[in-house]
Parts: sequence; structure tokens; C-alpha cells
Amino acid sequence: MRKLVSTKAQVLIVVLGTVLLAGLWWSKASRQVVAPAVTACDLNQGACEAVTGSGRVTLSIAPRPIRPLKPLQAEVRLQGIEAERVALLFTGVDVDMGRLFYPLERVDEGYFAGQVSLSICSKGHMTWQALVVIDDTLHLPFRFDSEYKSQFTIIE
Repeated sequence: MRKLVSTKAQVLIVVLGTVLLAGLWWSKASRQVVAPAVTACDLNQGACEAVTGSGRVTLSIAPRPIRPLKPLQAEVRLQGIEAERVALLFTGVDVDMGRLFYPLERVDEGYFAGQVSLSICSKGHMTWQALVVIDDTLHLPFRFDSEYKSQFTIIE
């Protein structure tokens, strides 16, 4: 009889633990907000802004035009949004270029910055998505193009 109670208790603990973990996962997943991609602005021309229900997010990448294999300075400015952590996640839109993740440094209240770089695509032209990740809850995608011109000429 004692073994049966112990087994029932073990099953109950496993079930309750599973429910608790599922609830925590659901709670975190339900707090994440992913906005539609910002495509009406060209990061190669200047800073781009996204408006959310709670404020504004401005992304700037320099120097311009944005080129792969070059050190780039990224800046994110927040207005009306409080954040402890901000990061950029770069992915290729049409070509899988992996996931380039860059946590940004907090410079001041609402201002985050850091150095980033992009990999090259053999096609020469690449459409990127820069996902601004704010405290793992707000995700704002910005799209832009980059060009790569090889410095080498193939002689046949």
C-alpha cells in the first residue's frame, strides 16, 4: 500500500510540475509582441522609426550605405518604452544567412548602442531583417538591402 501511495504522489508531482512549466512558458510567450516589418523606411538613407502601442523605437545603422564585412555602429533609441536589455538579431529574408545576434550596451536611459557586422552573400545583393529585441518581450523587425562588390576580378 505504501508503494502505491508513493507512486501516486510521484505522478501527481510530475503532472503538477508539467502544468507549472507549461504555464510559465505560456505566460512568457503571451507577453511577446512581434510587430509587422518596417519596410517603408530605408536604413541606408538614415534612421528608421517604428511606432508601437506604448511608444517609439528608432533604429540607426552607420556608416551608410550598409555594407557586409564592415564594422557597423548600431543605435536604438526608445521613447515611451522602458527597457533593461536591447539586442539586434539579423537574418536573411530570402537567403538563410544564419542568425547574427548582437546584444547592445545601455548608454543612457532609452539609448542602446553597439558594433555589429553582416556576412556576405554570394549573390552580391541581400535583403536583411534587423529584429530589435526589447527585454525579450517586444520584437520590431526592420528590413533593408545591402550590396557586396568583390574587390577581386576573375581572369579567364
